[in-house]
Amino acid sequence: MNLKILKFNNFFSFFLTFCFGFWFGCLVNNTSEIDTGPTIDAPVTLNKDNQHPNEHPSLLRNEKLAQVQKIDFEKHFISTIKNCLGHFCFSDKVVATNTSRVGILAPMSSGGAVFAQMMRNTGVSLDKSIEISWDTHVPAYGYGKNHGWSKIIRLVRRVIPHAYSLLVHNWALNKEENLNLFELQLQQLMRWHCRLNHVSAHTAMLTIFIDDIALRPEVELQKALTFIGYTPTRQEVLESVQHFQEDFSKDLAFPNSIDFEKTLDIPASIEAFASRAISREMKNTEDLSIWPCKTFKELDWESEGKLPIKAQELAADCTSKFVQCTVIHDLEGG
Repeated sequence: MNLKILKFNNFFSFFLTFCFGFWFGCLVNNTSEIDTGPTIDAPVTLNKDNQHPNEHPSLLRNEKLAQVQKIDFEKHFISTIKNCLGHFCFSDKVVATNTSRVGILAPMSSGGAVFAQMMRNTGVSLDKSIEISWDTHVPAYGYGKNHGWSKIIRLVRRVIPHAYSLLVHNWALNKEENLNLFELQLQQLMRWHCRLNHVSAHTAMLTIFIDDIALRPEVELQKALTFIGYTPTRQEVLESVQHFQEDFSKDLAFPNSIDFEKTLDIPASIEAFASRAISREMKNTEDLSIWPCKTFKELDWESEGKLPIKAQELAADCTSKFVQCTVIHDLEGG
């Protein structure tokens, strides 16, 4: 009798071990398929020519995409970006105008102004109940009625090429003192996204990655229009993308240069420096979740006014008739 019990126990232990091993193997395989952000990760290359006629028109050339691997510290930043797409998300019309005010929010050199034009170039412009505007200011702290937006579309560009494109024409970034400026530029962009992350806790927000617009512009444009309540035809989406293709590329890479064919190649030494800078800011802001977020004003002071985007261009716009600033952080200029 004891021998039978012993055999049964051995068989049962083997069976449990086998089941656990099978389950764990499936878990590991599935984890590798989790979406961690934008589809591609590559240097920005400006596009002035059309793609092959059998391909959709791409906003950026992508010859080098296959050779470029994702960078861990960029993925860490991307992993903090949030949406608000549930039924609980604030999306009320603005009482003063009885319209659904849609904010395309993005700092300079993110393609925000062009993407807003791309959306308005479709039939949505005929819908007088929807108003689409590009803005660089973060929404004011508070609930939805404080910031004056019904819905927000946030454009996210990878912070290293974004910071580099803002500084490369005016500063020799290989010099130590200018590397410090580069770190301040990275911090400024990350703090902007920290503010947007807080708003995503309550206001309807769709995040669109610039890399995804570069790879499949029609899909991302249709996604944006659907999010705000308009269903476009495929033809108007294609025509709008083709019309604004070159403008979008120019805005992304070299806003102050006529050399629009130049590739944005970032030196490896600067990428390595940026890795440490991003890591420090992520730690200091608890992965961009700290409240209140760190200020833009202190970066203006530390940079001695050398950053191309000033604090007042990013802080909440308390002078707007749609905005109600009630938190001291905003009242003091963010």
